[in-house]
Amino acid sequence: MAEARDGIRAGRWGGWHIVKREQWERLKTLFNGALDQPPDSRMQWLVREAGGDEMLAREAAALLHAHDTAGAFLENPATMHPADVAGIDQPFRRRPPRPA
Repeated sequence: MAEARDGIRAGRWGGWHIVKREQWERLKTLFNGALDQPPDSRMQWLVREAGGDEMLAREAAALLHAHDTAGAFLENPATMHPADVAGIDQPFRRRPPRPA
């Protein structure tokens, strides 16, 4: 889920949902609060703190799932071997046209 602009965010399946800023702030607060909980008790905490708002709890649970399954791909910087970029400072050359 990504925030596009005030009041609108992209849904999990590519749809758009209109939400009020207060709802978006509540979702972020709930998600961040759940991250502060031990992993084995996050869902119970989330349901309790959502205060009966099932849609809010589901959205926050989806964010938690995405967070937990994202892995560490952004934790380490990308690396390249010098051979991978050898000659990159040379101007790109166009291929000659194929004969017809």
